[in-house]
Amino acid sequence: MFAHRKCNTLIASATIVCFLSSSALAASLPCVQRAINWNNADTRNSVPFAFVALHENGIGAYGAGWLVNSYCNRQPYALGTVSCLVTQPYPGVTALVMRPHQPTTMLPFAVDVIPSDTLAQVHLRQPSATHDFDPICVGNFLVGGDQYGNRWTISFDLQQNSFPPR
Repeated sequence: MFAHRKCNTLIASATIVCFLSSSALAASLPCVQRAINWNNADTRNSVPFAFVALHENGIGAYGAGWLVNSYCNRQPYALGTVSCLVTQPYPGVTALVMRPHQPTTMLPFAVDVIPSDTLAQVHLRQPSATHDFDPICVGNFLVGGDQYGNRWTISFDLQQNSFPPR
């Protein structure tokens, strides 16, 4: 049997218990909700962001772009949708990837989901992989570790522009 990551239940026997009890497990992510509220407050507002990722093997990545508000699916962890931030259009971001003793490369990246609560994972996409992690706000930063061992930090810059990017 496999244990479900969010509910610590056996998948084959307790899936329905997880869905029924998941609303009690949701916690707001204030750093993300602040950015969503900022985008909603005024059409001149925008949310530029930057991310860094670092792996213990020395590979690092940096990217920056703009985020827009959306609604994202919570499945497979819960039913329904959640307010979220995404990049549009694809890929939305070009990431600079650095590897020890190798040339620096550029990769297109998309932010498919940055959820406003903990019932969904952050989902980042590049051409050859996706990166998913449970989000945690640390002050104004969103942090987490993905399935490959990368440690991610995302920052949000709340700006008011004369000419918004949306």
